[in-house]
Amino acid sequence: MSEEELRALRKIKKEFEEAYAEVKGLIEGVRIGGKLTPIEGSILRLLEFIVKIFKSLKDDILSIYEKQINTAQEVNGLKIKVKELEEAINQLRTTLDTLGESR
Repeated sequence: MSEEELRALRKIKKEFEEAYAEVKGLIEGVRIGGKLTPIEGSILRLLEFIVKIFKSLKDDILSIYEKQINTAQEVNGLKIKVKELEEAINQLRTTLDTLGESR
C-alpha cells in the first residue's frame, strides 16, 4: 500500500470513528436524560440499530477498499514481471539470432 493510500485509509477510518463516537455520545446523553416517551424510546432504539449497521458497513467498506488497493498493487507487480519476461525473451531472441548468423 502506498503512503498516500495509507494516509487516505487512515483519514477515512478516523472520520468514521469520530462520527460513530459522536452519535453514540448523543444516544447515551439522551438515554441519561431519561423521561423518554414510548415513541422517543422507539426512535432511540432505531437510531442505535442504524448506528450498529453503520459501524458494520464501515468495517466492510474499509476492508473492500484495502483489498482493492492490494489487488491493484499485485496487478502492477505482475505487469512489471511480464515486462521483465518480455525483455528477457527479446534478449534471448537477439542472442539466438546472433548465434545463428555466426554459424
